[in-house]
Order: sequence, then C-alpha cells, then structure tokens
Amino acid sequence: MNDNNRIVYYDAVKGFGIILVLLSHSCGLSFLSNYFFSSFMPLFFIMSGMTFKKKNSLKQNIRLKKLLVPYFVYNLFCISVTFIGKFLIDKTIKIKELFTALFGIVYSRFYIFPEGSANNIRLLNFGNSPLWFLTALFISGILFLALYFSTKKQRIVLIVLYIALSVLGGFLPILLPWSFDTSFANAILMFTGYKIRECDIINKITQKRLLSITTVALLTTLTVLLVNVNGALNISIREYGNFVFSPLLYIVIGIIGTLIYLIVFKLSEITLVTRCFSLLGRKSLTIMCSHLLIFNVFSKFLTHIDSKYVVSLFQITAAIVFAVIISFFFKRFKNKISLFQYL
Repeated sequence: MNDNNRIVYYDAVKGFGIILVLLSHSCGLSFLSNYFFSSFMPLFFIMSGMTFKKKNSLKQNIRLKKLLVPYFVYNLFCISVTFIGKFLIDKTIKIKELFTALFGIVYSRFYIFPEGSANNIRLLNFGNSPLWFLTALFISGILFLALYFSTKKQRIVLIVLYIALSVLGGFLPILLPWSFDTSFANAILMFTGYKIRECDIINKITQKRLLSITTVALLTTLTVLLVNVNGALNISIREYGNFVFSPLLYIVIGIIGTLIYLIVFKLSEITLVTRCFSLLGRKSLTIMCSHLLIFNVFSKFLTHIDSKYVVSLFQITAAIVFAVIISFFFKRFKNKISLFQYL
C-alpha cells in the first residue's frame, strides 16, 4: 500500500525500529533485549538500501546534505542545550568538557577506544550520542555505491573484501572516526536491502499466508539460535559479538531480523497498528537525532518516580511529541530557511 508515494509497511518497519531505539536507551526489554536489539540498527541500514533511488549526480547519490546537515545542526543544538543547562546549574562551563564535545562532533564516535579499554574517552556524551548513525550511514552509503555501480564479478570481490575488512577492523586499538571501521559491514546491509526491493522478495513471500507464517517462524527460530551463540551486539562501539567472525553473524542476524519485520508489517499493512508505526517511521530521523537530549532533560524532573518503566513511558512520549513539534516547525519554515528542508 502506498500513501502519498510512501510505502506504508516500509515506514512501519522504521517506526518499529525507532521504538526499539527508544527502549534500548530507556528501560530495555529485560531478557528479550538481545533478540530485538541485535537487529534494530542493521534494520535502518537495510531500509536505507531498500529506499535507495539512483540520482543524476554523485552528490545527490551520497546524500551529502540530507545526512550531514542534520548531523551538524542537531549536534550543535544538543551541545548548546546541555552546556546552557550546566551553566545555569553550576554557574560555570568546563573548557575541557566543551573541547571534548566539539572534538566529538568531528570524530563522531561515542568512545575513542573499544568498550572496556583503560582511560577511555567519551566524546558524544551530551545528548548527542545517537548521531553517530548519520555519519556511519554517510560512509556506508559511499561504500554501498561501489557495490551498486560494480559488475557482478567485481561485486563478489568487493563483498568478500568488505567482510574481511570488517573482521580485521575488529582488531584495531581505536574506534575509527565516522564509523569507518564498521561501515563495510553496513554497506553490505544496505546493498542487501536494495536487492530485497529489486527482487520483490517481500511481496513474493506474502502472497501466500502459509508461506509467510512458515518463513517468519523459521527466521525467528534462527534469530534466537544465532543471538544466543553470538551474544550481545552494539555496532556503535564496534561490538559484533563473541567471535572473530562475528561481523558476518552481525550481517546475517540483521538481515534475518529485518526480513521478519518486513513480512509482519506487510501482512498487517492495513491495520491501525501498522499505520501508527508508519507515522512514527516518517519521523524516525528527527526522533533518532533528538530523543536522548529529551530523555536527559526529562530525567531531571522524574527523579521522584521509582519505576523505570513509568519514567521510560514519560521519556518516550516526550521524545515523540517533541519530534512531531519540531518537524512541523521545520516544514512550516523550510521555504524561508533552506537548511530546514534537510531536517
């Protein structure tokens, strides 16, 4: 089903993904966390590939403004709000913290060193940590274009090379800026998304309900098995799992999980639940970029509430409402301020 030239179940999958992002940054999902959170970031890379449309110029294809304008605008917004708040409370601003914040914008990683390293340095620690995704998507998009424009033989060589570089990247003593070390695996996810759409895989599966149910059941079982074997994932800090070959498992788990969501939302495309997720999916970029700052602000006023689930409900609701409001603001004034068309 199309709605104003948008595919409803595509948006619904992104909406479901952004809810998982919000939950992962608030209350979690208890024992279910690993199963759901192992595929929610790969989901966004795959959906980016599924919605890819070849443009006339290289600049349009790499989405320079669509990704980097929001990255720098939201970073500056988050840092400004954070340091204004610190100044109002502490009556001072630490120059070292400000320098770290600005360097974090340039480096675009939450840490400099892998998780658990001694004397690690947090960079995107000012309500802006989710923004790593935009620069990662930018770099992954460039690597994806190499796959897209290559011949079949060249593509096979590139995919093998990308997997090898992803594995070797896991041994690096630092996390590379702009997620360059993880972008090879994410580029493969993007290309997979493009091929899923090009081959019309979801429509072919969902034409027969029994095939759809069987496929979802098998893929869900496989996901549970692989996640139990591979362990927790956090691609933002290059945690692929338990093994040297975990980058390959990260790709496989991401593809399987996203296929499950695509099939489920395609089957339920006309339902109210799917339509609601679809509306959230249209605001997913805004929610992704702004939610953690809203979480941080609201947490200051909810310290008297003991239940983390109640706090999370308030935070998630506030993040969604804020995203709707600023999206309306950007749309209202985009003709007067050209940058707003990219936000």
